[in-house]
Amino acid sequence: MFNNNRLLKFRNILGAALLAAVTLVSCGKDDELSKRGNVLEFETTTYSIPQSGELVMKIVTTAPVSSDVSIPFTISGTAEKGIDFDLSASAFVIPAGSKIGEVKVTAKPSFDLNKSFKVVLGSIPSGINAGNLLFTEVSIGPKDILIYSFESQKLSMTENVDVNLTLTAAEGTFISPTEMRIPVELIPGTTTAVEGVHFSFDGLKEFVVPAGKLRATLKLKFLKQEVGKTTIALKVVPKNNHFVAGNFNRTNITIDGSNFSRLKGTWKYKAFTNRNWIIENIWGMDDEALFPKNNTDDLIIIDETTLNVQMTGDLKNYFRTATITDKGEVTERLQEAGFPPPAVKMQLVQLSAANVFFSPLKQKIRSTELGFRVFVESGKDILEVTVRDYEPTDFLSNTYEMYSSFGDVPAMKTMPLRFHFERVN
Repeated sequence: MFNNNRLLKFRNILGAALLAAVTLVSCGKDDELSKRGNVLEFETTTYSIPQSGELVMKIVTTAPVSSDVSIPFTISGTAEKGIDFDLSASAFVIPAGSKIGEVKVTAKPSFDLNKSFKVVLGSIPSGINAGNLLFTEVSIGPKDILIYSFESQKLSMTENVDVNLTLTAAEGTFISPTEMRIPVELIPGTTTAVEGVHFSFDGLKEFVVPAGKLRATLKLKFLKQEVGKTTIALKVVPKNNHFVAGNFNRTNITIDGSNFSRLKGTWKYKAFTNRNWIIENIWGMDDEALFPKNNTDDLIIIDETTLNVQMTGDLKNYFRTATITDKGEVTERLQEAGFPPPAVKMQLVQLSAANVFFSPLKQKIRSTELGFRVFVESGKDILEVTVRDYEPTDFLSNTYEMYSSFGDVPAMKTMPLRFHFERVN
């Protein structure tokens, strides 16, 4: 039978032997250091310039010095002093009673990924012995490289537009340790809109990445629309060469102008665009055959303050002639347009009257909230109408009952009906 007591004794003997060996090695090293006296060397053979552009090189001794010690050094490499970087001193100085001498490196914007410099210690005063690390190299390391990318290559500006920039590290996920500011500039030649005339920046012309985050948003505001002056092209202007362009190193913004100002006209029904998405997301609770239909000839006519309708299809069960009031823009996710659902700017308006029961038999006339978006598709102006304030009784009634318990205002905000109309006048 296997003897556990004998195994335990063996382990104890082995452990004691290993401890004795480690002690002998440690004592040997200490004896060797004491024989060499006070030893001086760099704390490390390599330094990596962080995003801040500043670092401190250090030399260290094994014991405090009795008086100030100055150690000169020489520099070589592809990075040039005064052009790519500055130094706080031309020699390391270890103050009396200390063991550390420091020189600060401040990188300039021209210091890029392909540049580095080597620092070699010069003559060492008597009484101090040279160690093994008598030189160090300073460069931008892979861990400090940041990859930036605009989230979208093309954007549309209505009343305003949000431009997003994302940062990732070359060696993995990046989270900004401190607030980081990254300037942008307009690309000449491509940009036709004039800043201060057709658009403005909502604040400074820079992305601000908050501490603990990896993305930033720049906001632009619409001022005026003018033919031939509708393009804003932006690029990032990093303060140093830690930044490398990712997928989208620029973005083009097209000024479409306020959705509200573009509503005027006559619009003819084209499609019920999110019908299939609704069917997929009601889990068979309601009969799709009862959805609004027969709207082919329906018209919406909008002037400055009024919405009129000429309708024979089921949409007439909701719409009434009404005054419209601008409630500003909101961001809407088009769930029916794929994953991730794209975000668009939608104009909210208040209709003075609509039949929220959406029924030919029952009526509940009240003021409602409606969403409008105007865009160009195949050269045609399209009016997207989002009905999100309704209390259906003849279709989606079971879905409405469930969504009413969620607490959204309006209740069907996340189960909207989306219709497209094409401009005919």
